[in-house]
Amino acid sequence: MQEFLAREAIRKAEFEHVGHPCGEHLIRLDGLAAFLELIHLYHAELLDNFEAQSGWAYRTWVEALSVRDGVQSAAAALERARSSSPELDLLISLDVDTALVDRTLVKQPNDAVDYAAAKVGLDPKKGFSLFWIKSASADDLLAAASDLILETDAMKIRAYLRIFTARDFPLNPEPLFAIVKGANPRNAWQATKAIGRLHDHRIRDLAFELLDGLDTPSAIRLLRSNYQPGDFVAIERAIREADPLDDNGWHSVGLAVLDLIEAVAIPPIESRDILLSLYENIPCSLCREEVVRKLHDSDLAPRWMLKECAFDAEPETAEISKRSSG
Repeated sequence: MQEFLAREAIRKAEFEHVGHPCGEHLIRLDGLAAFLELIHLYHAELLDNFEAQSGWAYRTWVEALSVRDGVQSAAAALERARSSSPELDLLISLDVDTALVDRTLVKQPNDAVDYAAAKVGLDPKKGFSLFWIKSASADDLLAAASDLILETDAMKIRAYLRIFTARDFPLNPEPLFAIVKGANPRNAWQATKAIGRLHDHRIRDLAFELLDGLDTPSAIRLLRSNYQPGDFVAIERAIREADPLDDNGWHSVGLAVLDLIEAVAIPPIESRDILLSLYENIPCSLCREEVVRKLHDSDLAPRWMLKECAFDAEPETAEISKRSSG
């Protein structure tokens, strides 16, 4: 099993061509053993995926294990396994529920350190602790924001940006625009998440600049706090006028669109056309399931789509079709 999972073909299928999530299917076949071996072999790629795309790859594998063994059994097995697998323990920590962190803060009010101490102890690879980020004072955030603007080391910049993906950046966001448009994709991703939290006409202007420049996923994420009715028309036009998207391109656009719909109260009819485009083109079975679910829940799913979904490779998508015909 280990030799098979370590093959380069598995790496390429899982992390270069997201439309073919072979890891998910291997876990459904062989359960926890395959899951833990994949976690060990592809730990670096999973960490990069958390940086670049919010950890969808890890969550896909957890979902596959949950489908195979049941949600509670899978969760219990992972909790037991993390004690002997530092790699799994780190991934679970990255996937921690923010609400759980908030509850922990109430229980540990004396554990907070000020920014000066956190800065001295900073390991750029690990970043600031999630506990410190959630508990930092307004003054600490101002100091960290000021240091971020002056920082030149790429890894330290990323560590600072992670603070402001969970807390609002308290200064003029324009100095971060260059990072969003920069050549370092991991830092650009973090900067996009950070300023996408903020309502600011300059950020909206940047979003439409990126639409014109054909960085559609980043543009969509910047509209998270700056959406206005009719924006999906501009997004659809940008996709049509761009060079044809490959699988990775459609997956990135799909993740951004689904995130925007979750974050903003958008009338379902406004997002219908782009969701239909995603259904036709997105390679990820889990994202396609979410697309179908949103259309179905809004009573906007075409009959032909629901019939087609009965044969979908994703069991949950097929179940939606079954319920709609019942």
